[in-house]
Amino acid sequence: MLKRMNEANHRPQRRGIFSARLREQHRLCTEHYRLTLEIAEFPFSAPGQFVELQLPELGLATDHLVHEWSPQDRAPAFSDPYLQKSLPFLRRPYSIAGRRDIGGHSEISVIYRVIGKFTSALERLTAGAEISVLGPLGNSFAVPLDVPRVILVGGGVGIPPMLYLAEDLAKRHIPTMALIGVQRHDLLPLRIIGDGPSTLPVPLPCIEEFARRQIPAIVTTDDGSLGVRGRVTEALDFVLQQLARPKVLVCCCGPTAMMRATAAVAAHHQVDCMASLEQPMACGMGTCQSCVVKYKLPESGEWCYKLTCTDGPVFNCRDIIWN
Repeated sequence: MLKRMNEANHRPQRRGIFSARLREQHRLCTEHYRLTLEIAEFPFSAPGQFVELQLPELGLATDHLVHEWSPQDRAPAFSDPYLQKSLPFLRRPYSIAGRRDIGGHSEISVIYRVIGKFTSALERLTAGAEISVLGPLGNSFAVPLDVPRVILVGGGVGIPPMLYLAEDLAKRHIPTMALIGVQRHDLLPLRIIGDGPSTLPVPLPCIEEFARRQIPAIVTTDDGSLGVRGRVTEALDFVLQQLARPKVLVCCCGPTAMMRATAAVAAHHQVDCMASLEQPMACGMGTCQSCVVKYKLPESGEWCYKLTCTDGPVFNCRDIIWN
């Protein structure tokens, strides 16, 4: 089933570079923010795809990045004001967390965690700032219409594509459950409602972003400060045991170790699993070759390298060689 899904999901799609206006920036928790970007005539996108952002200081023109240098100098002395600030030059990839189309423009949501120079610069942006957006890039979660149930597994910065996917599944009336894992309660980039998540692995309408789409959720924290104490993969194992050899599709995104464990749990229960890989990448278009992943060839059993940005980021977990 997943092989057919992946083949259908690699049809050529339109992409481009767009000038986006920052409509609003909202702090979600201690270290996470949501950007809402307004983009005119943004091409069709689907859950699992991503965009690459460029800081507004650099803008869309790069032909002015000159430097003064002579052979006796140890390094070139850049005269461009942007480079003199030592700000990030390359774009950064971010999963699309949601989309809303209004008239002739689209509103794209991106969730990020402040952990370095680029995200620190994003944090300082205010409404009205212009950001260069490259996308939409990559493939998507191609969920068949006849799947009886989908379980979303999101960890940390892998939560955003699960939100976008939840929107799509709700529109298609596919029964869905969300399992969300974070290190501690103040790193959950979602809004808790009602009495909050259970301390037992019981799905409840406790997360506003999922509950408004009638999707119950389980929340796990490494330190037990919210919801179930432990790993989100342990909650997944419990849920699949309760369903007793279920016919479900697991979709996940998060740290590599979490996705590797999710794939192992799904394989143990003999259910299909797809993962949106979180690999370092610079270009997002297959040029830099920095996001390679080992991939099993189903026909021969041999392996090859696949590019996360163009062949993925969504892969069938059974075909990934997890190192």
